[in-house]
Amino acid sequence: MPSRRALLRALGVSVAVGAAGCNESADGDGTPTQPPTETPTATLTATRTKTPTRTPASETPTATETSTPAETPTPKAAESAETPALTTGESVDRFGRSVALSQEAAIVLAADSGAYAFAPDDGWADPVVLTSNEGDWFGDHGASAALVGNLAVLGSPGAGAAYLFERTADGWVQHHQFSPDVEEDTNEFGRSIAFDSERVVVGDVNDPSPMVERSGRAYVFSGDGTDWARDATLGTDAEEFFGTAVAVDGDVVLVGAVHAEVDGERTGAVYVYERSDGAWQRQARLVPADPSGIESFGQSVALDGDTAVVGASASDTGHAYVFARTGGDWVLQEQLTVRGLESGADFGQSVAITGGSAVVGAPYAGETGRAYVFEEAAEWALSRRFGAVDLPENAEFGFDVAQSDETVLVGAPAYRNTTGAYLLDL
Repeated sequence: MPSRRALLRALGVSVAVGAAGCNESADGDGTPTQPPTETPTATLTATRTKTPTRTPASETPTATETSTPAETPTPKAAESAETPALTTGESVDRFGRSVALSQEAAIVLAADSGAYAFAPDDGWADPVVLTSNEGDWFGDHGASAALVGNLAVLGSPGAGAAYLFERTADGWVQHHQFSPDVEEDTNEFGRSIAFDSERVVVGDVNDPSPMVERSGRAYVFSGDGTDWARDATLGTDAEEFFGTAVAVDGDVVLVGAVHAEVDGERTGAVYVYERSDGAWQRQARLVPADPSGIESFGQSVALDGDTAVVGASASDTGHAYVFARTGGDWVLQEQLTVRGLESGADFGQSVAITGGSAVVGAPYAGETGRAYVFEEAAEWALSRRFGAVDLPENAEFGFDVAQSDETVLVGAPAYRNTTGAYLLDL
């Protein structure tokens, strides 16, 4: 059985660590549901593979090395942020629960307060609070956000909907509402969001499948502007928390399922789907090689071209893995490690990747949390560590991270404490 902490993580509930602990639709205008075409699925094991080997998608790679990867030395010079760049000017609880970033805007979600939109031409000040035309807001515990340029997609699990906004000269304008293809109130549609300007993926970890609790779904929408239609409804019909995290880049979608079983253990898995000949097909199932001690694999996912990052935050100190697509196969490229992390640091709670650099959040590392930057060279290596010196204990710095080119946005959603979101340069 998963630990209470792992279950809360899967539900998106933040757990404050005490001082004695480890401080550190179809839419109405949509197309009919198209179930994903099932193809022979590769179960890709997270054993360290320095030189990826080509493996047919219908075969399971053999674990050739199961030793723990060598730890990467901590950089000598740690980067610290003195003052949060994005604030509301007032007391807002859990500010930074979810964050999204582009070169044109930033979104910071706060529990019980909603979504705050910032813009650089305003000096990242005087945020606008976004509310849907239907009166729905984005202060739910599992609300989520994604940004591409001036376009934002926000998920509101409490409303069971997601919304597309655009920042215009006249302010933020809602263009579209995304809905699931069921009439029941799932309360989790919008729990996770991915967006790449042409496709929107919405996770729903509480899809009401008959006799199955928390089975989950991920809905794929394609379109532009105000014209969007549902391409597919993805799922496994198993009690896996499918849809906990999602990522999209072109014709590839990743879906995290943190309760998926591996060798009888609820270790978690990430499903890889690819659109081919007009249909979404499952191509691979990413899992850790040794399920012992691994929990919440797929708690966070990020995708950039042929590279994916997967977090498994509830595993001792936490883990993060880099997978690479070679031809049609996905293989483990690196297991990211940090020396000296405490048990319960939740390394991998959040991940982001852009252009050969990956950011991994560890909200319970140290007393206030950390975010770690890894760079791809001959191998993935730890290059920088971000922290903050002005935060209260258990501020959960790194609970969510977002990346746009050479800039990172880090949320620190402290409970019953006023904090900010940190805008940092790589």
